[in-house]
Amino acid sequence: MSYSFRRDFYNLMIDSLQENTVTFLLGTRKCGKTVCLRQLEESVNHAEYTVFKTIPDHNEQIYIFRDILNSIRNNKNKIYLLNEITYVENAEGKICEIASALTELDNTKTKIVFTGSQSVALNAWADRAFAGNAGKISVDFLTYSEFLRYKGLSEHTPDTYNRFLYEVADFYKFKSLE
Repeated sequence: MSYSFRRDFYNLMIDSLQENTVTFLLGTRKCGKTVCLRQLEESVNHAEYTVFKTIPDHNEQIYIFRDILNSIRNNKNKIYLLNEITYVENAEGKICEIASALTELDNTKTKIVFTGSQSVALNAWADRAFAGNAGKISVDFLTYSEFLRYKGLSEHTPDTYNRFLYEVADFYKFKSLE
């Protein structure tokens, strides 16, 4: 999967990775979070993408979190892109474990991005575990300005806005807007 078009929040993610050890990418289903993580995996050195929706085995999940904690302990230069974190058994507990390790250890190189479609839960977990010390980026569907950039259009006219309304489904490859 290679998408060359980068949404505006892709650049916000790059900035957040430079400024924060932990970032929460929050947004509704199908708004582009996974595509952004895949683009980061392709373009950022030392990034590793994991989607927990496809890892139902609890032991395999434990192994992944041990790897993350080991990277934190050793201040390893690695970025973990953790998608669909809410599929992890005791996800909030795992997030708190990571927060504790980051608090106890002087880590500046290991970075972690948490995302999933249950934004309300992720937002609450971010606040409880990191007490405001994590980056948060809220994502929505394609904006009009992004659509213009995607289509290579520069004019803000009623016609281009109507095109946005009628053609935005093509961007998402929706078969129907119903």
